[in-house]
Amino acid sequence: MPFLMKSRFSGMLPWEDIYKQDTERPQDFNLATDLGITIPQVYADYGYKVIETPKYSPNQPACRFYFGKLGLDYF
Repeated sequence: MPFLMKSRFSGMLPWEDIYKQDTERPQDFNLATDLGITIPQVYADYGYKVIETPKYSPNQPACRFYFGKLGLDYF
């Protein structure tokens, strides 16, 4: 099976309602937002197709979104 996402970058801006600073995320929310804007732009500059992940409630599986973006009929 080919690596389906090799020319795509998927990202999501920080979600203020659930963002929490911890040892894995030492940056504050403002810096995380700046990085969330800058990093996808760098990928786009290198030719990647940037796919922004929409915010989903915990009851909505994000995998449906990705399968749709990949043109796969999994569900």
